[in-house]
Amino acid sequence: MKVVVAYGYKDLQDATRNFSEKLGGGGFGSVFKGTLDDSSALCHDEISELIRSVIALYPFISMDIEFPDVVFPSHPAFRQPQNNYAVMKANVDDMHLIQVGLTFSDGHDNLPTFGTSNRFIWEFNFCEFDVTHHPHAPHSIALLQRQGLDFDKNRKFGVSILRFVELMTLLGLLCNNNI
Repeated sequence: MKVVVAYGYKDLQDATRNFSEKLGGGGFGSVFKGTLDDSSALCHDEISELIRSVIALYPFISMDIEFPDVVFPSHPAFRQPQNNYAVMKANVDDMHLIQVGLTFSDGHDNLPTFGTSNRFIWEFNFCEFDVTHHPHAPHSIALLQRQGLDFDKNRKFGVSILRFVELMTLLGLLCNNNI
C-alpha cells in the first residue's frame, strides 16, 4: 500500500501566496500563475513528495509540451511517411524544450485538491532554451510571450531538463505500467 503524504491547506496557501494572476477558471476550479522558489513553504523536494503523493489516487497523467514550433517545415509534395519522420526528427533534434505541463486525474475528471477548493496542475519551465541563440519560429515565441511566458526569467530560474528527467524517473512517472 502506498503512503499518501498529506499537505495541509496552510502549506499550500503559504507556498502560493503570491499567485495572484488568475489565468482562468471553470469546472475544474481556478488556475493561477506563480513560481515556487526554494524559499517557499514547498521547495523542490517537497514538490517531488507532493507529486508522488497523488500518483496512487490520480494514476492518469496528461502531459502538455511546448517547443519553439517547427523550424524545418515539410513541403506538401514530399509528405510521405519516411519524409514526415525525417522532418519531425530534424525539428526535434534541433529544438529545445520550453515547458512541460503535468495534469493528474483519477479517470473521472477529478484532479488533486489537497483539501482546498482549487485543482492542481504542474508546469515546469526549462532554463535551456535561449530565444536569442536557438532556432525557433518567431510567431510561436510571440504567442508564448503574449500568454505571459518570460524567456529571460526561465533562463535564470527555470528547471534544468536533466533535473526534470531525474525527477520524473525518481517519481516513477516514466516506464511505469501502473500509470
